[in-house]
Amino acid sequence: MRLRSLLPRICIIISLALIFPVAAQDNPYRNAGGVTAADISVRIGPDGIASSDMSSVTFNGAGYLHKIGRVTIGIIPQIAGLDTKSVTNGNTRIIGSEPSVRYEIYRDLIKESVTLNGPAPVSYSYDLRLSDWITNEPDLSRPEVSYDANKTEIVTYPYTKQVTTYAKDSTIDINPDRWGNLVVYVNGEDVVVMPKPFALDATGKRFEMEYTLNKEKKTITVSGDLTGAKYPITIDPTERVTNGGFETGDTSGWTSEGNPSLSVISGGANEGSYYCYYTGGGGYSRIYRTVDYTGVTSASMAVKVFSPNTYDFVLSDGYWQGPWNFVIDFPGQQVTGWVTNSATPTLSGDQSIQIWTYLNTQAGIDSIHAYIPDPPTGGFTCPFTARFIDLSTNSPTSWSWNFGDGDSTNATQQNPVHTYNSAGTYTVSLTATNADGSDTETKVDYISVTAPQQTTFTVFAEGVSDYHGGQPPLGSAVPLASTFYQNIVGANNGGISWTGYAEFYNDDAGSKHWSVSEIFPIKADNADFALFAGHGANDRIYFGTSNSVLELPRTDMQFGGSKLKWLTLSSCYILDEDTQVNWHSVFNGLHILNSYETEGLLYDRQGGIYAARLKGGIFEGQPYQVRNIRDAWRMTLEDTIDRTDYFGASMWAEPCGNDYLPGYGSFCSAPSASIQYEKFDCKTD
Repeated sequence: MRLRSLLPRICIIISLALIFPVAAQDNPYRNAGGVTAADISVRIGPDGIASSDMSSVTFNGAGYLHKIGRVTIGIIPQIAGLDTKSVTNGNTRIIGSEPSVRYEIYRDLIKESVTLNGPAPVSYSYDLRLSDWITNEPDLSRPEVSYDANKTEIVTYPYTKQVTTYAKDSTIDINPDRWGNLVVYVNGEDVVVMPKPFALDATGKRFEMEYTLNKEKKTITVSGDLTGAKYPITIDPTERVTNGGFETGDTSGWTSEGNPSLSVISGGANEGSYYCYYTGGGGYSRIYRTVDYTGVTSASMAVKVFSPNTYDFVLSDGYWQGPWNFVIDFPGQQVTGWVTNSATPTLSGDQSIQIWTYLNTQAGIDSIHAYIPDPPTGGFTCPFTARFIDLSTNSPTSWSWNFGDGDSTNATQQNPVHTYNSAGTYTVSLTATNADGSDTETKVDYISVTAPQQTTFTVFAEGVSDYHGGQPPLGSAVPLASTFYQNIVGANNGGISWTGYAEFYNDDAGSKHWSVSEIFPIKADNADFALFAGHGANDRIYFGTSNSVLELPRTDMQFGGSKLKWLTLSSCYILDEDTQVNWHSVFNGLHILNSYETEGLLYDRQGGIYAARLKGGIFEGQPYQVRNIRDAWRMTLEDTIDRTDYFGASMWAEPCGNDYLPGYGSFCSAPSASIQYEKFDCKTD
């Protein structure tokens, strides 16, 4: 950048070496809203219902209900001036005129476009529901054996049984991913994606938009910078079925050829609650779906064989012998469990995942994943050394640099080297002088330096069950704390690992681990995440009688000054609504404090469920989806207490309220002094 000087004989340019571009990871669902040759249109009937073999869409006013197996998604546009007059033609329904909403219905796609003739807010109310689901499933306990002309043994399962899966035993949720798409999950498996929206103006210029999700109000808002847009504009929020994990209870998103027999079976799956039971159609047969491989570095699938038949499963790009042959081949062998294979594809863009079988092979298919690595991050880590280069004209004779961090070392050199030792954003200026005067150029927020990325995090846990008469025994406190600790220690995901810092139980627990005033080398504040389970009150926590200090008041606690970011006190009344503001004093860099607002109910399994909700996975046979730290606490109490007369609560420093456990989602780097509070009843929705 070249600026004209106030003194016409001097012009200053500051250039900084070592600035590297940041590679951007393309959104894998960027084109998921587009109609492809594989999309099968579905006619909308006079009753406003469009039904296919996989799903149905029922229109009601300007909105609709999308039913995919046992999943129902309700969407209602909230657009000022939108009337409900509609025109239907084939698979297309147009609602309103100025503004208007256009829907095109395909088997696995609701292609939507909103046309605005002037600036107007666009939002939706939504509802997600699961229904009980009854399936007729092969009875795997009653096999029949036959032989073909070559005396090859063929095992089949001709008998069926009726199985009911109850909605209460599954979970459904919607969350944004890192690219700005909204994804509906059932039991942690994606079933529907709403690709990041965009807008096209009257000239065809594209404007990137974004979703804002409000789970409390159940609204989705579409917004973006439309500066310079020529109206009318068309916004493109769209819904596509993915259902890679069969969690809708059917085979939505998949197409079959060669007459295979497909049924979705509950229970015993590799992931989630359902998987696809697949019987070949006599020769070569397949099921397939389209996947966008943009940015994919590896892919995997899981299969299970139920009888020792010879079989081949191939996951390919559309050819039996393609450039990426993903073959699971155990001829004549009994496979006793789920087998997951993975490979590095040589594909890009939209390709077909095809699962082939030969003869009458019976197998289960589940958990097909394409993995996209996290994008690289920009900025510099401290200490960071930069060389500044003076490109001034008109022969300056002296230089005065201001590097923005208060360190004037080398500030009078023409081309100085400067080291930034602390994280921060720095403004840099140079004043150059010659015989005719001086001039200054300033680069605002020119250098961004971050602390080195932390890759190892630590957890601390403490629980008191035995109070020896000072307080009543609290039997579940120690199992809760220890189970949490055991299920966090060893976690490793996204290049981040969790190790144990310390754990203390019963008589080994004590105020010395939590107190500001007591001197002791092991402190909860030296870990990243700490959990205490035991008796508490609205201004203190309690320990057993073998401790010299039996209770520790809030006024002797402060966290975050050393290391602690996330704290859970599984204790009664800590965040009582009337006195919760007093707990602001413990925030000294702390991000989140979770606890109870009322009396609490502690259960042995709460620690394991809490850990499973923080990092995803299975605990006691139940799958859990990754949640942020506040939601994980709330849902753990709902899972285990399920009563409206008990309340949990959270307190957090902005903007850290949506922190995830490191390795499993994003978390804020700089908590502010603005402290927020929220309480919730412990009743499952």
